[in-house]
Amino acid sequence: MKLKNYLYLFMTLALLYGISWIPSVLVHEQIAMVEGAQLELSEAQFASGQLISLDGQWHYYDEILLKSDTGLANQTLNQIGRWMSVPSLYERTEALQSPRKGYGTISMTVNLPETPRYYGLAFEYMGSAYKIFINDELMGEVGHVGPSLETTKGIYAPKNVYFKGNGATHIDVEFSNYVDSYSFLQPVKIGYKEVVEVYALSHRLKDLISITIIFTVGAIVFSYYHVRTKQKMSFYFSIFAFLIGIRSLVVNQRLLIQLVPDLPWMVFIRISYVPLFLGLFFFVRFLHERLPGALPEKWVKGMSWLSWLLTTLSLLSSNVAFNDSMIVCVVFCYAVILIRIFIKLTLKLRDGEDEWLLWIAVLLLMFVLFNDAIADYLPYALSYLASIGFMLFFALEGVELSARFASMLTKAEHVIVENEKLVEELRFMNESLESQVTERTKDLEISNQKLKRLNKQLENLSYIDELTRIPNRRMFFSEVEKQFNEAKKGHESLHVFIIDIDYFKLYNDIYGHVKGDWCLFNIAQTIE
Repeated sequence: MKLKNYLYLFMTLALLYGISWIPSVLVHEQIAMVEGAQLELSEAQFASGQLISLDGQWHYYDEILLKSDTGLANQTLNQIGRWMSVPSLYERTEALQSPRKGYGTISMTVNLPETPRYYGLAFEYMGSAYKIFINDELMGEVGHVGPSLETTKGIYAPKNVYFKGNGATHIDVEFSNYVDSYSFLQPVKIGYKEVVEVYALSHRLKDLISITIIFTVGAIVFSYYHVRTKQKMSFYFSIFAFLIGIRSLVVNQRLLIQLVPDLPWMVFIRISYVPLFLGLFFFVRFLHERLPGALPEKWVKGMSWLSWLLTTLSLLSSNVAFNDSMIVCVVFCYAVILIRIFIKLTLKLRDGEDEWLLWIAVLLLMFVLFNDAIADYLPYALSYLASIGFMLFFALEGVELSARFASMLTKAEHVIVENEKLVEELRFMNESLESQVTERTKDLEISNQKLKRLNKQLENLSYIDELTRIPNRRMFFSEVEKQFNEAKKGHESLHVFIIDIDYFKLYNDIYGHVKGDWCLFNIAQTIE
């Protein structure tokens, strides 16, 4: 495949990803601040594809499942009437133990226009499990909400619910978080049913296409390794792409969980973390091959051993907090490597080397890494950018590796063409020689013995200098090794004489090249 065909393929993938953004362009998001768990919305606010984020003060009932608890009447009043900001990092400020683990209910009332319409609520996730009630009716559940670790089943997954409503509409969300060391209460968005559907389709489409691009690029680059197994760089790059693609299936819009809703929590954690742990090995090895000398050998070996150690521990450990601490370690390793490579690439660009694509790809990964690292520790919800960041990294490097591979194939094609020309010339020469030999054989009617003598003479001619009529350099190289081996076996000396003709240039200049050639001939015959 020629370079332009690879470029067409990557342009097609880029076009597909661009098309996936079209639905999101049709949806206009805005924030409506909720105060005192109340919000008034008008028809004008829903017009033109508006999706409204219900940010602000929601009622929070700590350790109360408002719609599921049968003994709610026995709850003390000091457990009711608190406030919680949405979106925010879930943290129970008054809890004595595990402030980021627990359960509760958030609720608010939105006053919709009086004309009945079908609306939709878009949830990214609430805690690690949640139930959605609208006007006391259960509309949907993700995972299983419970008051303890034993009764809770955590699944991070988005959920969209649809309802017909008007006037005062009560939204209650019961949630619990026991399986993760931290969790967010993500924004809740409301809009007309068709707007929410377009919004959900846009997110799924973008993630699905970005994952497809990652897997496709990985498969393309792996084919380069299949063609040329000595090029380990392609192998490391493709395996790293496959690992990140697998992680993206779990993390991005939780596509795998939506396909396998009964996926155990620890399997979810391992599929989320192991590709990053194991990917460190292939990422370091790829950069080591891609930019020889950019990473010290000790770094490469140390990071490789660390990668396999973290992978093994993650597969064996069932402690989520321990996995979280390991992810901090591996993210730090990625950051150190990226900073080192970025500095090296900047110096190469300063020296005039063409490494712009890798420089841009590394810069994107650094930004994504920083954004997603701080997103886990901010008190509000910040969008994760790993999906688009890794997709652009693999796409940019895929173009670069494709260009290199295409260049290699072009050179190989030129060599093949040249070889074919040489083979054709040799075949023609052989045919010509055979024809001449046949014709002379027929014309002269020479005997087999004479033909052998002629062949012997022809062979001797290739070893005789045309001017001096003495053995030439080819004869020397043919005989010297044989003579040397014989002298070595017999423990004898081997002598080589080098003869220089004094004033030959002066003789040649005075009497001319013809006389000079005659002089060389006579001297050679004398030596012979």
